[in-house]
Amino acid sequence: LDADAQSDDGLGNLIRLSNETPDKTPLFVIHPAGGISWCYRGLARAIGRPVYGLQSPALDPAKSLPESLDALAASYVEAIRAVQAEGPYNLLGWSVGGIIAHAMATKLREAGDKVDLLALLDAYPAECWRAEPEPDEKAALRALLAIAGYDPEGYPELETREDILTFLREGDSPIGNLPAAALDGVVRSVLDTNRLVRGHYHGRFDGVLTHIRAGNDHQGTNLVSELWNEHAAALRVIEVPFKHSQLTSPEATAMIVPALKNLLETERR
Repeated sequence: LDADAQSDDGLGNLIRLSNETPDKTPLFVIHPAGGISWCYRGLARAIGRPVYGLQSPALDPAKSLPESLDALAASYVEAIRAVQAEGPYNLLGWSVGGIIAHAMATKLREAGDKVDLLALLDAYPAECWRAEPEPDEKAALRALLAIAGYDPEGYPELETREDILTFLREGDSPIGNLPAAALDGVVRSVLDTNRLVRGHYHGRFDGVLTHIRAGNDHQGTNLVSELWNEHAAALRVIEVPFKHSQLTSPEATAMIVPALKNLLETERR
């Protein structure tokens, strides 16, 4: 089997998460800050169409990092064109992935392509983060908890690499068994993606932006869906009763997928 099968460690730039109903246009999902798109596996199984995940080049220590978020988005547009040569395109991103998805959608429209769906899972514009303190390696490692579907705030005692990996392995998370180089890549991705976001200035997407807001989070902050108004022609808001870190959990996925299915079919018609 090893001799005949193509090798796929799940850490490539573009990975296939589902190939259901291949006659439908695919959904492309963009990684959060940790650079890995495995967090969308539940959504991919439920959405009823092919799903491909974009993953950060920072996961590969041999690859150079992009100079800007626009350059990263352009490389991702090139990657999805290898799967789907022309529109209409469907894009979805959680957290930082939403900022990248917006940049990709803007580039696709500038090139004359149609974008049927641009969905952002609790992402907020780049200007919201310019004054925030830069994350350190500990914060980057704790991002693994969110990628694996856990709320990092619920596990304040997990601070070291070994503590976090032991916890993930005991919970039978595949992320707990990432090779050391890939873990270093996750840390590299978190730190570098924050740099890219701070230096990013949004273009304007001339379509409908769907913002799926974490209704149980952001109290007492200025993080509201309407911040996207100046960066899109129209805004559609769907609020769900979850925290930001829970938006790819099975419970949140069960609520979000029916809304996404409806939007995908409606926009296509």
